[in-house]
Amino acid sequence: MSNNVGKVRSIRLCVEPVEVELDEDDGIKWTSLQTAFPGCSGMYFRDREKDCRSSVKFDGEKFKPPGGAWNDREYFVHLSQRCHSSNMSSYESATKTFEKNVQVVQQLISATMGGSRRRVALSPNMSKHSASSASVSSDLTVTSLEQERPLQSSIAVKEMTPLEQQFADLAKISTGKDIIIENLREEIKKLNEKLEDNQKNLQKCDTQLKESESRVEAFETELNLLRSMADDQQSMNNRVTSLTLDVEEKTKEIASLQNLLTEGEESWKKDQLSLQEKINLQAAELEEKSLELAEVSENLELALSSKSVLSNEIEQLRPLADAIQLEGEDNVLTYMQMKIELNSARDRLQKLETDNSQLKQSFETTAATERSLVIDNTRLMERNSKLEDRMANVDSDMKKINEEWKSTIESTRKEWGRTKLEAEKEVDSMKQQISNLQRLLEASTRDATDNARRLEESNKNVSKLRKDLENAELRQQEPLKRQVETLSSDLSGAEARILELVSLVSSLTADAHNSRRDMDDLI
Repeated sequence: MSNNVGKVRSIRLCVEPVEVELDEDDGIKWTSLQTAFPGCSGMYFRDREKDCRSSVKFDGEKFKPPGGAWNDREYFVHLSQRCHSSNMSSYESATKTFEKNVQVVQQLISATMGGSRRRVALSPNMSKHSASSASVSSDLTVTSLEQERPLQSSIAVKEMTPLEQQFADLAKISTGKDIIIENLREEIKKLNEKLEDNQKNLQKCDTQLKESESRVEAFETELNLLRSMADDQQSMNNRVTSLTLDVEEKTKEIASLQNLLTEGEESWKKDQLSLQEKINLQAAELEEKSLELAEVSENLELALSSKSVLSNEIEQLRPLADAIQLEGEDNVLTYMQMKIELNSARDRLQKLETDNSQLKQSFETTAATERSLVIDNTRLMERNSKLEDRMANVDSDMKKINEEWKSTIESTRKEWGRTKLEAEKEVDSMKQQISNLQRLLEASTRDATDNARRLEESNKNVSKLRKDLENAELRQQEPLKRQVETLSSDLSGAEARILELVSLVSSLTADAHNSRRDMDDLI
């Protein structure tokens, strides 16, 4: 009891965590995981929302991130029997165990057969297997022969029994199979490397294709911009043509206005001449009327003076007549005649006054008409001068507008010619670039198709090699199985014989040591 006190009955074993790098697709390859954890069979993680562990997806080559991202989780590996190992693992273990058994049997036989020289008769199956093993051993490489030389040199000293020959042939077959398997593995490894290189080249081609597509899209956008610029230029050309048509219409309207203005000016000159003639006629009539009025006024003044003289004389003569008492008929007649003459003079005077008033009214009307005509004439003269100034300004403005329009049209034509040339050059360069890009795209598509074809061919070759390997394994395993069965039966018989010979081992050990020394000396 005292010895058990303080002793540790259990220990805690841990596996150190390892950081594994991700590949380009954010995945973990099975080979990298195997190098980090030899013997692992899978990956899993624990989610807080679930009460069970979740396994990581495996597509046969690599582990994919769960949900498209690894996130900050703790991932664990299964350390158990390899479930993703190659198809050769069981065969390798079987061949290794078989080789160990063969070596043990050879040691026992070499130890036991030193004293006894009994031969064991070969069965027909054993002869067939020996023939097949001889045919297979003839195809082995130099390395297998070099590996077998120590065994052959050790056995060639003395004559080999059929059982020893069978075991030697089986050893040769196993080593040859191992070499063939290694060569096939190397070829598969090379094919996988080529496949990875082809995948990388395909990815590069895809990236180049995407870049070329993006460049083509950029060139298409630039081409659309150039097309829009060409449309704008066409619209500007249409606008310029419409403006030139408007200018031509305006020039036609201005020409028609000039014609109308000249016609109006000519008609105005004609009207002015007719008015001037009327004014001259009215002035002549006015002068005649004024002369007549002057004569009438003179006659009126004479009549008034005569009236005043007569009235003065009558007033002077009336007291004289009253004093004389003019009562005679002659005096009365003279008086009546004088009165009649006075009345006639009064009538003439009234008539002259009415004529004078009419002449004054006609003079005033003629003066008013003359003033209105003068005002109209001055207004027309001012209007004519304004129209002449305006026409001169219109002519100068039209000349300026025509010159400006000509200069603007020429400048716009030059600019449009330059822009058209630049656009044509850019369009030509863009066409060349597009043709180059199309050629690059065609070349990249051809490369991609070639790479895809090569990838398919490599996949076909890999699948063919795998099938050939499986068929070779099956072909090689069938005779091995038969040989193992026959060997198991022979081993059972040999074990029986070995049991019989166990009693003789102690007595024959000295002979075995002596025979070994003799064999070493012979070697």
